[in-house]
Amino acid sequence: MNLPIANAKLPSGGSAALTQLARSDWDAYETSWDFATLPLLSPDHQAGTLETTYARLRTHWQGMTDEMQRLEEENNRIFIDAYGLQDELTPEVPIEEITLTCNPAYRYGVKGTEKEREARLCADTMIPFVERNYNLIELGPKGTGKSHIYSEFSPHGQLISGGEVTIPKLFVNNSNGRIGLVGYWDVVAFDEFAGREKTANKALVDIMKNYMANKSFSRGVNPMGAEASFSFVGNTDHNVPFMLKNSDLFEALPSQFHDSAFIDRLHAYLPGWEIDVIRGEMFTNGYGFIVDYLAEILRHLRSEDFSNRPDQFFKVSQKISTRDRDAIYKTMSGLLKLIFPDGSQTEAEVEELLRLAMESRKRVKDQLARIDSTYPEVDFHYIGSDGEKRGVTTVEEEEYPQFYHLKPAQDPKNQEQEKSEEKSDERADDVTQEKSPVATAPSSPAPKVKSLSEGHHVFAENRKGISYDKIFGPYIAGASRIVVTDPYVRYFYQIKNLMEFVEMVIQRKPPEDQVHIHLVTGPDDGNVSKQRELLDSIADACVGTGIEFTWVFDGTGSGHARDITTDTGWKIVLDRGLDIFQAPIRKDGFSLGDRLQDHRTIKGFYVTYVRTTDQGNQVA
Repeated sequence: MNLPIANAKLPSGGSAALTQLARSDWDAYETSWDFATLPLLSPDHQAGTLETTYARLRTHWQGMTDEMQRLEEENNRIFIDAYGLQDELTPEVPIEEITLTCNPAYRYGVKGTEKEREARLCADTMIPFVERNYNLIELGPKGTGKSHIYSEFSPHGQLISGGEVTIPKLFVNNSNGRIGLVGYWDVVAFDEFAGREKTANKALVDIMKNYMANKSFSRGVNPMGAEASFSFVGNTDHNVPFMLKNSDLFEALPSQFHDSAFIDRLHAYLPGWEIDVIRGEMFTNGYGFIVDYLAEILRHLRSEDFSNRPDQFFKVSQKISTRDRDAIYKTMSGLLKLIFPDGSQTEAEVEELLRLAMESRKRVKDQLARIDSTYPEVDFHYIGSDGEKRGVTTVEEEEYPQFYHLKPAQDPKNQEQEKSEEKSDERADDVTQEKSPVATAPSSPAPKVKSLSEGHHVFAENRKGISYDKIFGPYIAGASRIVVTDPYVRYFYQIKNLMEFVEMVIQRKPPEDQVHIHLVTGPDDGNVSKQRELLDSIADACVGTGIEFTWVFDGTGSGHARDITTDTGWKIVLDRGLDIFQAPIRKDGFSLGDRLQDHRTIKGFYVTYVRTTDQGNQVA
C-alpha cells in the first residue's frame, strides 16, 4: 500500500502530488457523502507508525460498517414482516452495499468480514490437495459439507468410511507386497471419523501415528514412504461451550484416536462449527473451472514450497516447538498456494493467513493441554516487521474464556475457588475456616428459589405485558428435552411464533447446555413444501447454538391437543398453542410489538400447568 508522507528530500511539489494522488484514489472508490477528506490523513487515528495508523483506522471503520449492516438488515426485517413480503424479499444486505464514508469492503481489497474468514476456512479444507503429508481434522455439526470436497472435487483424492480402514487397505498388504491407499492417492479422507462408540485396531493406529510423524511406515519388512495427506472429518455431538466445559474439542473421537500422541500429529484443527450449513443458494449457476482442470493445478502445486514467504515480514516465536512450527509453516504454505499462487500477497494479507495458520495449530495444542497434563501451555505469538510481539488466540478462547482454559475434571466454580485459595494471604486458621462448608457460601445473597406449582391461568383478550418467557420460562428451565405438540404450526406467522419460542429457550439456557426441542405438528395440505422449508430453516438456524431442533408430522390427522412437555416433569396445556398474540398493525413497521412480545396485544387464552413427576419443580 503506497500512502503519502512528508519527505524533505522529495522534489518540489512531490509531497503535494502524492497527497493529491491518494485523494484521487479515495474519490475513485467512494460515492457517499463527505468524502472530500481522507480519514487516514486526519489526526483522529494517528499512531506511531503508518502501519499502525492504518490498522487502527481499518478497525474503526470495520466496526462502523458491521453495525450499519446490522441496522439496515434489522430495518429490512421489520418492513418485510410488517407488509408480509417474506416470500418476495430477504433482509440481508451485502457488505459491499453499505453506504458509509469508508467501507472496508472497498478499501485496498480488504474486507475482514465473517464471510471472508469462512471462505479462508473453506480454503483450509483444500490444503491436503496442495501439501504433501498434511494432516487435517475438521469436526463440526451435520450438514456443512465436510466430506463433499473430498468426494467430488478431485480425482486424486479418496474418501473412505472411518469404519472401513484396515492396515492392508491403507498401507501395505504383506501377503502380496501391494501398497495401499497412501501410495496411490494424494489425499485420503476419513469420513464419519467421529463416534465414541467406534473402535479401531491398535496396530493400525500405531502405524498411522508413525506415518503422520515421519512420512513412512513399516510392517516388519523394509520401511516404505508415501506422500498422501490425511484428512479426518466427523460430526460433533455437542456445541462448543458444552465441549469446553465438560471435556474437550476432540471428545467425539473414538477412544483409540482420543490419544495425545495421535492428536499432536495433526497440523490443523478446522472449526467446522464456523462453516455455514449448505443451502441451495450457495451453489453457483454461472461459469467456472472444470473440476478436473483445477485439480491438476492443485496437484502441480504439491511440489512447490511457499513456507518461507512469511519470513520477509514476520518471525514466528522461537519458543514454539519444532513440531508446532512445522505445522504452522505447512498450513501457511498451503494457504499461500491456494490464494496467492503468483506471490502477489501483501504484508497485511500474509499476516491474516499467518494468524489463521497459528490459530489452527493452537486449537490442537490447547486441547492437548486439557487431555494430557504433560503437555505445557504454549504462547503462540509472532514478531512483526516493527519488532512488536503479536499474540494469537482462537475464536473459542475469546467467546468462552470461562471454559477455554479449564483442565480435566474442573468446572468454573471449582477453578475460581482454587485460584482464590492460592492467592489468599490470610492466617492459616482463616484459610481452614474458608474451606469449611459454611464459609464457602457466597458473600452475596443466595438467589431465591421460587417453587413452581400446578395451576390454571386465564388471560383476557387485549391485554399486554405477556411473553413466552413469563408463561413458559420458569417451567422449561433446566430441561434438556422439550416436546411441543401443536397440529397447527403451518403458516408463516405460526412458524415464526415457534422460532420465537426457540429464541426464548436459547436466551434462558446457559451457553454450554444442550437442549433438544421436538415439534409434533400437522401438515399444511395447501403448501406442505413451504412448511417443510420453513421448519428446516429453524433447524439450520439452531446449528451451533446448543439447540437441536427436530420436527415430525402427526400422520393420524386426528390430533387437536396443544401442549408443551419437558423432561423435568412439567406439562403445559395450551388452548391456543403458541398462537397467543394478535396480528400486528401491518402498516406500522416501527411498532415495539414487532420486536418485543411484552408490547403486543394478546388473544384470549388459558394455560394449565400439570406436574407429571415429582422432579424439576423448582427453579432459581
